[in-house]
Amino acid sequence: MNKLLLPLILSSLMVSSSEAQVNSPTPDQLLRGGNNPLRSCYDVHSYYLDLKIDIGRRYITGSNRISFKVLNDFDSLQIDLFSNFTVDSIVGIRQRLAYRRLHNSIIVFFPTRQHTGQRDSLTVYYRGTPQTAAKPPWQGGFVWKKDAQGRPWVGVACQGVGASVWFPCKDQLADEPAVVWLKFTVPAALICVANGRLLFREQTDSVSTWLWHVSYPINTYNITVNLAHYAHWRDVLLFNSDTLTLDYYVLDYNRAVAEPHLQQTRSLLTCFSSYFGTYPFLRDGFKLVETPYWGMEHQSAISYGNEFINNKWGFDFILVHETAHEWWGNHVSAADYADLWLHEGLGTYAETIYLECLSGDSLAREYLNQQALQIRNQVPLVGPRGINYRFPDNDIYYKGAWVIHTFRNALNNDVVFFQLLQKLQETYGMRTLLTEDFIAFVNQFTGNDWTAFFRQYLWHAQPPRLLYSVHKKRRGTLVRLRWNSSENGFSLPVAIADSYRYEWGKIYRTFRRVPVTTSWTQHYLPHIKPHQFEIQRNGYFLVEKIKD
Repeated sequence: MNKLLLPLILSSLMVSSSEAQVNSPTPDQLLRGGNNPLRSCYDVHSYYLDLKIDIGRRYITGSNRISFKVLNDFDSLQIDLFSNFTVDSIVGIRQRLAYRRLHNSIIVFFPTRQHTGQRDSLTVYYRGTPQTAAKPPWQGGFVWKKDAQGRPWVGVACQGVGASVWFPCKDQLADEPAVVWLKFTVPAALICVANGRLLFREQTDSVSTWLWHVSYPINTYNITVNLAHYAHWRDVLLFNSDTLTLDYYVLDYNRAVAEPHLQQTRSLLTCFSSYFGTYPFLRDGFKLVETPYWGMEHQSAISYGNEFINNKWGFDFILVHETAHEWWGNHVSAADYADLWLHEGLGTYAETIYLECLSGDSLAREYLNQQALQIRNQVPLVGPRGINYRFPDNDIYYKGAWVIHTFRNALNNDVVFFQLLQKLQETYGMRTLLTEDFIAFVNQFTGNDWTAFFRQYLWHAQPPRLLYSVHKKRRGTLVRLRWNSSENGFSLPVAIADSYRYEWGKIYRTFRRVPVTTSWTQHYLPHIKPHQFEIQRNGYFLVEKIKD
């Protein structure tokens, strides 16, 4: 890209910001959330992050080598790093490169034009005090805590705010590095745990250096580091001819309670592997790391802070939820924060699937019904793209799970449903997708058009409303049904009571599925009376009885 175009790009960002009245994105949001020519011109291949962490000063010093492939000719590109850091230099093509700060991004200028297909790298040398997480993991940054014995306990959580809150990178979900090296120099007394496999550890009297290697594509917000006085033990899990190592890192004084509690990880991984496909990061293994915040899906090193407590359904939902993200979020990943319901909706519904594995359908339905009470229906599940959008509530979790459950019931074929999830893993594993890609995949796999269904649930805040009327007939009941929806062409089958009997103090009903569209349909029910009519809530929708 010609340097002369840079002012035009910056100007367009400012115009976009002023015109977008509904969401009012800032220029910084547009720079780090969008895909302007300064970002689309290159594809990141790898990061080599080399940091010294000074816990006493809460200060980091180091560098990141960014290797990339040129996608379109350019002479300048954009990387991202929060403005509270000092950049000492940027080096590439065997010389220091000129650069310009712009909000929380950096425009790097090359002295010669970089041509499509070229592979090169640049290294950013920087230092500073990283942002402290105000409320991790939701308001992210570095987490500087002490354990119960007053010893350092440090972590990082940066989903939403972005990885550039602590290291220079292309902070965009759609561009995942294929390989990452993570080198940390830390106080010698502490165990350092990061993503991937530990390649080596070197120690002196005062510091130790750890090098971890990630061998799969990874979201930049999933890159992490954890420092504490950890106890470590290892287990293994066999998947046919594959061996998965399970490594646990918990505060040393918690090992006695943690070790038996975390045995459920084995059944959890076995359940998910049977429904979604084999654990996707076999080379890097599975690690659970105790953290001073609730949890986070850091790839192959999930963060856990639920104090080894099961819920009333008999499982540790933080352990289950964050592990589910290894499939939904880490392996299959959204290309934009606006589509994060793909991570959280599928990850939350995986909790229900695990409960089905443990205890069957009845408790799973009870669990889902409890989650439905938390749905607000204030904003759509798909947000505005290109601005690092932050959702204002938890609907991407609970309503997202109910959207998947509603689709499963509408499909009415669990064999096909779970085949679809496995095929989605195979097709989009190690890749990113938007919601439109997900819908197109579902349509192709099932051979039916589900576009109106998903658009209603995902692009409209309010769910569909089932309107019905009940009319007494000489023999039986006549029921009229239709959907009131915001999306043209919406349809969804509904299960309605077909028979009713009362025996020995219990009511017995049978139900049948009937197609319902946005046009009125009517159904004659000869075996029930009007007061015995019932609609089975086999999905997430509102119901309104009307008189006509």
